[in-house]
Formats: sequence, structure tokens, C-alpha cells
Amino acid sequence: MHGHETGYLDSSYINGAGQFWAVAVHAKVEGIGVESDWRCPVGNIDPRVGGASGSQHVLGKAGDFYADDWGDSVYDLMEGAARAAGAGYWYRDVAHIHVDWR
Repeated sequence: MHGHETGYLDSSYINGAGQFWAVAVHAKVEGIGVESDWRCPVGNIDPRVGGASGSQHVLGKAGDFYADDWGDSVYDLMEGAARAAGAGYWYRDVAHIHVDWR
């Protein structure tokens, strides 16, 4: 804890993440979880976190989602879920998909 106030999740993230989750579950993606969503500005710049300057996480508009059996086919399903949920941006990371509603 850095002594910062607790963050908030923007309504675009709350609505979008709910749609993302529903589409991914319907597509039979198993073991979905949230690795990270809101981050405080200090925690976001911690090298262990790997946050970018101007991160949508700090604005409460982004989430990093993981799933069981992570690989190409699971990523493809989750990318489709991001599109269907109206995400503005997403990318694949080593073990999750970053999705944001900017």
C-alpha cells in the first residue's frame, strides 16, 4: 500500500468488462480471472507491474484478464470477446489479455 486513496472503476470498464466476461464464458473460455484492473499512479510505475505512462488502469478503464490453458486459441476467443464488448484497445501479453475502454 502506498498510502493513496482507493481507486475507482470507470463505468465504461464496469459495463465493458461485464459484456467481455459474458461473451468469453459463452464462447466456453474456462478459468477466466482478472489479474489487474485499477492501479494507483505509484503502483503503476513499479517495475514489477510494468505499467505504462498514461495507463488506462490508472483511470479505471482497463483490465488484464487471464484464463486456463492460455495460448493462441484462448487468446483468439478473448480477443473476439473484447471486440464484441466494444473495447477500444487490447493486446496480448505473456499470460493475459489487456483490454480497455478508452
